[in-house]
Amino acid sequence: MCYQFCKFLIMRFVYILSAVLCIASCAPQPHRGTIETPLYEVRNTDVIEVSRIDLTDSTTVLHIEARFTPHWWIKIVSSTFIADENGTKYPVVSAEGIELDKKFYMPDSGEAQFALTFPPMPAGVNSIDLIEGDEQGAFRIWGIRLDGKLPEIRMPKPVKLHEDETLPEIKREYGKATFKVKVLGYRPDYQKNTIYLKIYNLLSESIVRDYLSEDGTFQIEIPLVQTSSADFHFGGLQEPTTVFLEPGKTSECIINLRESCRRTSLFKDKRDEEPFIVFTGAHAALNQSFVDADMNQIYALAATMEVGDVTRSELAGYDMKQCIDRMIELAQNRMKVYYSSDLPLAVKDYYIMSECTNLLADLARAADKLAYVQTIEQGKSREDYTATLNEYTNERNNLITVDLVDAVNMPFATYTSGYHKVKEMFMLKPVEGVLESYPFMKTAKDFLEIADAFPMMRDIRMFKPLDKEQQTKLRQLPDVIRQYIEDANADLIAQIEKNKKIEGFGINETGEVTDEDLFASMIAPFRGKTILIDFWETWCGPCRHANKNMAPVKEELKDKEIVYIYIASVSSPEGTWEKMIADLKGVHYRLNERQSDYLKNAFGVEGVPTYLIVDSEGNICWKQIGFSGSETIKIELLKALGK
Repeated sequence: MCYQFCKFLIMRFVYILSAVLCIASCAPQPHRGTIETPLYEVRNTDVIEVSRIDLTDSTTVLHIEARFTPHWWIKIVSSTFIADENGTKYPVVSAEGIELDKKFYMPDSGEAQFALTFPPMPAGVNSIDLIEGDEQGAFRIWGIRLDGKLPEIRMPKPVKLHEDETLPEIKREYGKATFKVKVLGYRPDYQKNTIYLKIYNLLSESIVRDYLSEDGTFQIEIPLVQTSSADFHFGGLQEPTTVFLEPGKTSECIINLRESCRRTSLFKDKRDEEPFIVFTGAHAALNQSFVDADMNQIYALAATMEVGDVTRSELAGYDMKQCIDRMIELAQNRMKVYYSSDLPLAVKDYYIMSECTNLLADLARAADKLAYVQTIEQGKSREDYTATLNEYTNERNNLITVDLVDAVNMPFATYTSGYHKVKEMFMLKPVEGVLESYPFMKTAKDFLEIADAFPMMRDIRMFKPLDKEQQTKLRQLPDVIRQYIEDANADLIAQIEKNKKIEGFGINETGEVTDEDLFASMIAPFRGKTILIDFWETWCGPCRHANKNMAPVKEELKDKEIVYIYIASVSSPEGTWEKMIADLKGVHYRLNERQSDYLKNAFGVEGVPTYLIVDSEGNICWKQIGFSGSETIKIELLKALGK
């Protein structure tokens, strides 16, 4: 009896011990050891990468490789932390090779190594994020894998273009094309998030610069009168790619941000390549062929022949015929490069047609370019320039032949940027006046059929509704084009009427002050407040885009002691300026040429838009040339308010 009871106790002990050991073996164990070139999902910087991780029971050490411009500085702040999948933060404990919160100047090589030490990672942590503080522009690397396994990304299968398929047939149809972008792996505080889209609509070239939503998506509807091309760019693309859009249809671009980061990684060869960009929807195969095109072969072929522009030294010694012959020769060389490549037929056709239309646009401007180089750049008078220009213009008009002009009448010509460069010649005055200056264009019958539409669209874009004479000409245009312009004009009139009812803006006069006192007099009434000064112009597309994007920030900060001052010059037509500023709450100045030049020189305004922030003491505490994003300006305004 005693023996059996002891046996029972022993068996029960063994069972319990086995269960404990089983539970222990099944429980997640902390990762320990060294991970070389750890996998990661995405990063917002090309400056730093993690080359190694040392995981011990007492520390987590991240070894960092830094690449940056020699003698420029980087900084790692003491608020740096790593975060696990559950959001638990582990603050940096120490740094080796770099001092926290201090500027570190890169050596001559532009390369440096340092290490950051953090607390140990507990069991169950398979992924960490490296977050270098909360400041705008801080380094961030997300999804650094401790288990060596990247999460699966599902991309649709690319649609391939048939090798003998060419560009789509042009069909006139008025409707809205929808273009969507979806970025897989996107993070809300990722900073390479600008969408750039330059649309070559038949009637008006337009540029869209916008930002992804927090979920990594973007969508826009674009009124078109026919199938149109556009230049599309997003951070990670080395250069813009061409996309085709169709009225009434949707095209979508899906981007794998993880692959974009891999391609710029120091350790890219140690990771498997993944699909990068896939197009779906209308013209998916064609759009895919452009983004997948191997342009390196074009660069290699181009290196074997002369393909550049006519040099200034050549222009200085050429007559008009020599100049035109040389421009044609170089354009033909560029076409030979595309002919010799193994690019898809549709891509070849597009680039060759682009060379044809660009050549015509360049030839039209050749007289002015040649005269300028041979007179103004040689220190000669304006009178010499005018006389030389007249002589070369007459020669040019006799030398440009019908076959060169036919470029704008050929199939697919309207898809190209060169077509729109030619179109610009017809935007400033009526067709009859343009043909007096460029008589060779009289043979461009298909082009001239709609040429009256070009100055109409220019006026509408400049906030000038069509007059009675233009409305008469409008009725003579093809129905699709007429409807498009009528709708655009109606939208403009409605916007102008809406602006008349808007309050919250004012026009200020500078008064009788010297140039030296001009700026002080403009900000003096707002002493004690933070001021955002915006140098802009009505004709500046990026300015108008920036103003639109700043509206939500102004609304968010409406209760703060902030004044918005908008400064334009006489290069902005007064009528257009008065109509546009009604939609811009703030204080407005339209300076004369002398005043504008003085302020721009004084503050180094090299282009528009340019922004200055003035603090409550009247000191300029921030300056930015170009629009860096509404969030950046908001942060800088809040900094100034906190002083």
